[in-house]
Amino acid sequence: MRYKLALISTLLMGCCLIGCEKGVLDSDNANENAVIVKPANTTKADSGTLTKDGTLVYSIGSVFVGGGIADPSKGSSHRCHFYQEKFTEGPRWDQVEALVTIYGFRHNGIEYNLSGQYIDQIIINGLDESLGFGSCLNIPMDQGRYKGGNELIKDVQIKSYQFASYIDYEGHQNKDADINIVITSTAGDIITIRFANDVTPYDGYY
Repeated sequence: MRYKLALISTLLMGCCLIGCEKGVLDSDNANENAVIVKPANTTKADSGTLTKDGTLVYSIGSVFVGGGIADPSKGSSHRCHFYQEKFTEGPRWDQVEALVTIYGFRHNGIEYNLSGQYIDQIIINGLDESLGFGSCLNIPMDQGRYKGGNELIKDVQIKSYQFASYIDYEGHQNKDADINIVITSTAGDIITIRFANDVTPYDGYY
């Protein structure tokens, strides 16, 4: 009887310990749709979800894509907004701040055949101040390439920048988006923007 009670007590204690660590993720489980920041140095962060190895995870719930043609002789603009919330329709820009915003331009006469070749700007909002990037990290790009312009950033790699394909003309999409951008800071931090196996609807702006 005493053995059974001891066994039950041990199991209950184990459950309590697991419950206490619920707010801390294993880094293996952090490879989800998210902005994932692996700091070069230990940080005390108040925002995002902290993993056991000190990585910060900011979940991405939805992504919306848009663009337009102001001057047909020049080309077309591109925009992409990543939100932490799971929206079914693109929210108003003046009401909900995007976690990540990407802008670009497709110039006429240029063959675009590389991932994210037309990206001209990446903006990340709301990162924890302790990371040293400020409240808004603005990264200038030159047609998919980082050529400097922000002293905090060393390198940007567009691994993949593929939006969900359309099933029909009514706007229904397959869940086959694949976005993977890796940013390295001059201090050695690694920021990954990851969104895959989901839809990327039109944002509703013309």
